[in-house]
Amino acid sequence: MEKSEEVFCESMAGDQACRVILSLVRQRSREGRLSYIHDFENALSEHGLLKSPGTEERQSKFESLFILAREMSPEIKTVKAGNQQVGYYSEQYICGMSAMLLAWKEHDPLLLMAEIVRFNSFHNPRLTVKSLFMKMPFQFSPKEVEASLHAMKGQEAFEDIVRIVTPLGTEFLYSTRYLDPDQAARLAELCDPGQTH
Repeated sequence: MEKSEEVFCESMAGDQACRVILSLVRQRSREGRLSYIHDFENALSEHGLLKSPGTEERQSKFESLFILAREMSPEIKTVKAGNQQVGYYSEQYICGMSAMLLAWKEHDPLLLMAEIVRFNSFHNPRLTVKSLFMKMPFQFSPKEVEASLHAMKGQEAFEDIVRIVTPLGTEFLYSTRYLDPDQAARLAELCDPGQTH
């Protein structure tokens, strides 16, 4: 077999490989998930279209496939995750902002949460209700939210992220970079009347 055929079966398999990739990206996008190279490797292997996934030509072959796939279907877009890994999505199901949030969620959930809290504290200014992160597009479980907030404690990068709880038990988050405790207490009072602690 020629070197150019080491990664993928015959050249005509390129179109079939593109169809597999496009199908996978659309399916995962419908489910609210990004696709990554390892997802493509698995799918192509299952279809018998991938040989020697560890060869040096793998990356250039994938890049060629993605160019062809995007020509076939321009709705396929990319987003870079925090670790510089590229995620793929279909604009038919996920908008660019949601794709960026998904990339952050998958690769740096603490930074995602902190930046949303900082954005709200600075631009609006308003508090961020903790339950926001359990809704679309974030969809963290209550345990994941609590674990992330706990993980932020003691980390210098997140020392500005503070909780405030109302007597009704509503938890809000804010950034001390942009709001002081008195401002946060007044805002919490407006959102959930009663003394805060």
